[in-house]
Amino acid sequence: MDIVKTVARTMVSAGVEGHKVAKKLSKLAQLNISLQVEKDKQRSYYEEIGKLVHNENITNVTSSPMIKELREKIMMQDRVIEKLTDQINGIKKPSVCDYCGHVGKESEKYCSKCARPRK
Repeated sequence: MDIVKTVARTMVSAGVEGHKVAKKLSKLAQLNISLQVEKDKQRSYYEEIGKLVHNENITNVTSSPMIKELREKIMMQDRVIEKLTDQINGIKKPSVCDYCGHVGKESEKYCSKCARPRK
C-alpha cells in the first residue's frame, strides 16, 4: 500500500511541475509574439523614415518634423522592446558564469565558454 501512495504522490508532483512548465512556456510564447509585433512596428518606422528621405529629398533629417516624430516613436519602441526582452530573460533565467561572465542556460552544469562548473 505504501508504494501506491508513493507513486500517487510522485504523479501528483509531476503533474504540478508539468503545469508550471506549461504555464511558463505559454507566457514565453505570448511574450515572444508581442516582441515580434513591436519589432515589426519599429521596422515600419525605419522604413517610413527611408521613404520620407527618398521621396521628399530630405537632406537635413534633424530639421524634419515628420522624421523627428518617427524617431521618437522608434525610441519608445526601443523601451517597449527592452521591457519585453527583460521579461523573457526573467522567465528563462539565464545563468551567468561566476568566472568568465558568459551567459548560458540555467540547466548547464558547466560553462560552455570556460568549462568551469556553475554554482
